Amino acid sequence: MTDNIISMTKINKFYDDFHVLKNIDFSVKKGEIVVVCGPSGSGKSTLIRCINGLEDYTDGSLMVNNNEIKTLKKDELREFRKNIGMIFQHFSLIQRKTVFENIALPMQLWGYKKEEISKKVKELWVLVGLEEKIDSYPKELSGGQKQRVAIARALTLDPQILLSDEATSALDPNTTTSILNLLKQINEKLDITIILVTHEMEVVKQIAQKALLLEHGNI
Repeated sequence: MTDNIISMTKINKFYDDFHVLKNIDFSVKKGEIVVVCGPSGSGKSTLIRCINGLEDYTDGSLMVNNNEIKTLKKDELREFRKNIGMIFQHFSLIQRKTVFENIALPMQLWGYKKEEISKKVKELWVLVGLEEKIDSYPKELSGGQKQRVAIARALTLDPQILLSDEATSALDPNTTTSILNLLKQINEKLDITIILVTHEMEVVKQIAQKALLLEHGNI
């Protein structure tokens, strides 16, 4: 047994003839904060989409929590993804739902009881500092507040891994710092492994315990 929660060995990914990821060897230990950085088109987003099974890889081995991703069947993949939270650049909130309803959504989809949902959402809105905004709608929130809602929603199913795809690139520098501080706090409090994709070197400096630089699909 290894203490790596993610292990990639000789991962290659092609889109037709285009070689996106080239022989990627990389591992992430449980509880680490890892930043994947590099210019646009370097393969960063593809790499993390392989980690949660949203993209398949052409060859190589990708082990997450002792599961080889490409061998998982459809039902197993759905169960596996429950363990991986995801936050995005543009928040992906549902405009007609309140903050409470947006955070509760994953638990509702998995069929949790109302009391469980209510208890969990309350814990999370305190954690992300949104007590005042729980009945607000996304259009009433700032960019930083929207991202806090998205982070809370990503944590509702108690994932072991949190993936962040350019989650700070739509935010100003001060808001970026406050979101990164929140992610550090989540990492320490909940012992969650965090992988952030970014092209911003400031993010790397502020939060990374380990960084992976991709260029043209190469480390």
